[in-house]
Amino acid sequence: MSLVIRFENKGLAQLLETDGDQATLECDFSSPPGAPLSGVILESETRVQLKVRACRRSPTEPSRYQVRGRWVSLSRAARDGLLGSVADNRDP
Repeated sequence: MSLVIRFENKGLAQLLETDGDQATLECDFSSPPGAPLSGVILESETRVQLKVRACRRSPTEPSRYQVRGRWVSLSRAARDGLLGSVADNRDP
């Protein structure tokens, strides 16, 4: 199961990929480039912030958006948790 983040005053986003610095999310909302997003990882209640770099409609589901950006002020523990969740999703 993918990691889900609830962004304040926006909605839910599913983490598609991250390298610990950059991230791609599939969201049920759009966001303009340069916008800061603050949210909470649902399974761990960890607070995260993302600075949006690009936003496009999802190629697989037109009612959703793919948001790319960089993590801001991410703690080492949060970074490790995000990387671990992405690695878990890639294992069969």
